[in-house]
Amino acid sequence: MIPMGFEYFRPQTLDDALNLLSEYEGEAKILAGGQSLIPLLKLRLLSPKYLIDIGRIQSLSYIREKQHSLEVGCLVRHRELEAFEAKNVGLQMLADAASSIGDPQIRNIGTFGGSLAHADPSADWTAVTLTLNARIKLISLSGEREVMAEDFFTGSFSTALRPDEILAGVEIPLRKGRVSSCYQKLKRKAGDFATVGSAVLITFDQSGTCSEAGIALTSVADRPVKVRKAEELLKGRKIEDGIINEVCDVIKESINPPSDIRGSSEYRREMAAVITKRAIFTAIGRISGG
Repeated sequence: MIPMGFEYFRPQTLDDALNLLSEYEGEAKILAGGQSLIPLLKLRLLSPKYLIDIGRIQSLSYIREKQHSLEVGCLVRHRELEAFEAKNVGLQMLADAASSIGDPQIRNIGTFGGSLAHADPSADWTAVTLTLNARIKLISLSGEREVMAEDFFTGSFSTALRPDEILAGVEIPLRKGRVSSCYQKLKRKAGDFATVGSAVLITFDQSGTCSEAGIALTSVADRPVKVRKAEELLKGRKIEDGIINEVCDVIKESINPPSDIRGSSEYRREMAAVITKRAIFTAIGRISGG
């Protein structure tokens, strides 16, 4: 199918893009990598009058590891995060997630910010940003605002992004000490969306007790799910097999996944526990190996 006609703009600066977005508010769509938007246009599920291609705006493509945070611009390609060697070991799940997205062609073109703004219920970056307590930077002509990842995803393909705003980047707070993370994904075949995905963050104190834990799941609801009860179960305890089994039981009790072509609700519930267990063991192994 051929997309409906639209007027195409390719601004060179963020200000130009924001001006266009404001001028055509409600009738324009932002194009970053296009891996989600272009198929929707071809299927005529979306028919905007104006298309604003921000792909040439260099100021939106950056990865900056600072003393207390990692900043990632919206135009950073998945491949860049796959190859990124973070100094902070708590960011290892970024490479895990990036390497699991699509195929090399998609990873070379698709963008970090585009995926977040699209908010597919089965997307990988959504659970990762939720686990890492990321702050999402939104910009319009009226100014800037930051939204926590937990508040950004509001439903299936739905976010807190307003029609006059651009998702400019993400800021991830860095943890100190013995910290590690992992993203694990179950998929039917190479390049597929997640049947279930689990992002796990673990921080240990000097005694080997878990001082902070983060667990978020994708493809189990209409948005990423932060499993707080499972996180609280890990905090203040030494992580052993018995505790991990308790976490798995809590996860199965906490979610009610949909059934679709990738798996039934019952299958997804069981696999969410299995994948999370794998992610926890991998994260612990990374700390031990370091």
